Amino acid sequence: MNSIKSTIWVGCLMLLQLNAGAQENNIGQLFAGNDESGSTILLKWIIPEFGAGEGFQVYRQLDGETAWTLLNAAPVKKMATLEVNPADRDDAILFLEEYIRNNDLSEADPFTLLLLSRKLVELNDFAKYLGLFYQDGTVMSGQAYRYKVTKLEKGKELLVGISAATTATAHEPIAPPQGARVFVDEKIDTMVNVSWTPEETRYFAINIYRKEEGQQSRKINDNPAIPSMSTNAEGKLVYPAYFYKKGDHVIGKKYTYELRGIDFFGRESQASRPFEIEIIDRTPPSPPSDLETVRTGPRDVLVSWAASDSENIIGYDVFVSDSIEGVFKKTNDATLSASQTTFDYKVVDENWGDRFFYVEAINTRGSRSASTKMGLTVNDVIPPAVPAGVVAIPHEGAIEIRWDEQAEPDLFGYVVYRSVANNPGAPFIFASGGSIMGNSFLDSLPREARNKYFYKVAAIDVYGNLSERSETVSAIMPDVIAPIAPTLISVEIKNDTARLTWLPSIDDELKGYHLYRSSDLDTTRWVPIGGELLLPGITQFMDTGLQAGMSYYYQLTAEDYTGNISEISNRYTVSTSPSHGEDLVAGKLKAAYNKRKKAATLTWRQESATLLEGSMLYRKVDNGRFLPMTGLLIDQSEYTDANLETEKSYKYQLRTYYKDGNMTISEPVEVVAK
Repeated sequence: MNSIKSTIWVGCLMLLQLNAGAQENNIGQLFAGNDESGSTILLKWIIPEFGAGEGFQVYRQLDGETAWTLLNAAPVKKMATLEVNPADRDDAILFLEEYIRNNDLSEADPFTLLLLSRKLVELNDFAKYLGLFYQDGTVMSGQAYRYKVTKLEKGKELLVGISAATTATAHEPIAPPQGARVFVDEKIDTMVNVSWTPEETRYFAINIYRKEEGQQSRKINDNPAIPSMSTNAEGKLVYPAYFYKKGDHVIGKKYTYELRGIDFFGRESQASRPFEIEIIDRTPPSPPSDLETVRTGPRDVLVSWAASDSENIIGYDVFVSDSIEGVFKKTNDATLSASQTTFDYKVVDENWGDRFFYVEAINTRGSRSASTKMGLTVNDVIPPAVPAGVVAIPHEGAIEIRWDEQAEPDLFGYVVYRSVANNPGAPFIFASGGSIMGNSFLDSLPREARNKYFYKVAAIDVYGNLSERSETVSAIMPDVIAPIAPTLISVEIKNDTARLTWLPSIDDELKGYHLYRSSDLDTTRWVPIGGELLLPGITQFMDTGLQAGMSYYYQLTAEDYTGNISEISNRYTVSTSPSHGEDLVAGKLKAAYNKRKKAATLTWRQESATLLEGSMLYRKVDNGRFLPMTGLLIDQSEYTDANLETEKSYKYQLRTYYKDGNMTISEPVEVVAK
C-alpha cells in the first residue's frame, strides 16, 4: 500500500472523528440503517482503537421518549473466529484475520488501518467479528427508534455514539453522490478525473463505473475511492480538485461514467447521472503572432495579427477584457475565417476604459492556442447629456435643486452653479463646491436672504467630460422672520369704552395686527376684537360695550404678508367702575359641609329685591373651570349641593345680576368632600 493510500485513510479517520465529536462526550461514531427485509435495524460503530475490549452495550429508545432499554443480554465482544461468505474471503480478509490474531490493533500501521476500515465498511460479518456490529430484530415496522452504544471499560460505560432516529422499513439505496464531475485532464488527453462532494454522514466511499462503446458497464476502481484532505499553503485542510483519475483511455473513443456511493453497511447508493466523455487529440496549433491594437475612431479599435503557421487552422476568435488579469470574453459573433487577420472592435454602451485583447487560433480538432495579450486605453471623449427637468424648490434657509436622473453608465456626477443675476455675462459660481452624486442638491443660504437666486446644472462623466449647462431656474426663499412684537403704551377707560394705543411693529412687509381681549369672567380665554385683522397703519382702537365693575386684559400681535406672527405684546389691564359706586358690593358666600349626607349647604347675603334680577351659583371641581350650577335664583339666599364625591375639592362662586346690567362676583369658597 503506497503512501497516497495511507494518507487517504488517515484523512478519512480524521473526518469520522470530527463528525463523532458533534455528539456530546462520545468516543466514536454510531451508524444505523435498515436491512432489506424491513424487520431488522442494523447498527455499526467505529472507535479509534477498533478493539472491543470488555465489550459494548446496546440501548434503544422510541423516538420522542427519554427512557433507554438495554437490548443485549451480554456485552457485544469480538468473536473467536471470522465467519464470512467464501466469496468475500479474499487476500485482504486472510491477511487481517492473521494480523488480528497476532497483533494489537491500536498499534496498526496505516496500511493495515486502510484495509481494516475498508473491510469494516464493506462486510458486516467482519464488523461483527470485531464486535462492532449489532442487529436489532425486535423492531416494529413503521416505528422510529434511536440507539445508543457504550463501551465497557474498568467498570464504567463510555459513550460511543447516539444514532439519529431510524424508522423500521425495508432498505432503499440512498440518493446518489452530490456534485459529481467527470472531466478530461487539462494536460493529458487520455486521463479522466473524477470528483464529487464528500458527505461523510451519508457514505464512506465511492465506486466508479465506466462503459465503453459496445460494452457493459463495469466497476473500474479496485478499492473504494475515499476522499482525502490535505494542507494548503495557508495551513488549512482542503479537498483536492478531484479524488480519482484513470489514464487508460484511447484517443477517438467515447466513454460513459456513473458514480455510486458506499454507505456504512457496504451497500451502494443509487447511480449518479451518466457522464459522456469523448477522448480527443487536443494538441494545440501554433498561436497567432505579432498582435497589434490601434485606435481608429472615438469608439473603434483595429486588432491585427500574423496567421498561425499550422496547416489545419479553421479560423480565429478574438477575446477582450477590461483588465489584463480579468475575465476575457469572445467579442466576435462567429468564428473568423482562417484567412482573416484583422478585426474591428467597437466600444458599446459607453463602456470606456482599458481594453486588452488576444486572438485564439482553432484547428480542425477544436484545439486552440492563444496569442500574447495586447492592450490600449479607449478614453471617453463624448460628454454626457445636458441635465433636464431642472427645478428650484424654496425652503426655509435653503433652496433645493432637482433634476431628472441620467442613465449614462460612465456618469460620475453633477455640478450645480448659482448666481444672483441672470443677465448675459453674470457670473455663476460652484454652489455644490464640486461634483455630487444623485439628482438633487440642497443649497443652504442665510434665512433672512430675500433676493432671487438663479441656478444651472451640468453633468460630468468619469473621464472629466462636462456637459453643457442646463436651462436657468430661479427661486426666492420664503420669509420666515416674524415681525417685531408691537408694544401697548396705554389703555384709557371712559364709561363703557376703552381706547387702546400701541407703538407700531417695524417690518417692511407688515400686513396688520391681531388684537385680543380677556376679562375676569375667564382669564384663560382670549377673544379677538377689531375684526379679522387691523391694518398696519392703525395704532389705536376703541373697544366699546364694556360692563361696569369688570377687569379687562388686552394684548396684540403683528402679522406679515407671509403669515409670520410676531411674539405677543405686553399685556395691559384696566377695570371699569361699578354703576352704583361703592353701594354695589358682592354678596358674601358661605359654605357648610355635612359629612353624613355628603352635601354642602351654601348661604349668602340677599340684596334689595328692587335692585336685583337674581343670582347664580357657579361650581369648580378640583382643577376644572367654574361652570353654572343653578339657574337664576330669585328671592333666595340658601342652596344645598348634594351627592358630592369623596376626596374631591369643590369651589363655589356667587354671581349677582342687577337690573341696570351690572354684575358682582363673590370670593370663592371651598369644600373638600370626605
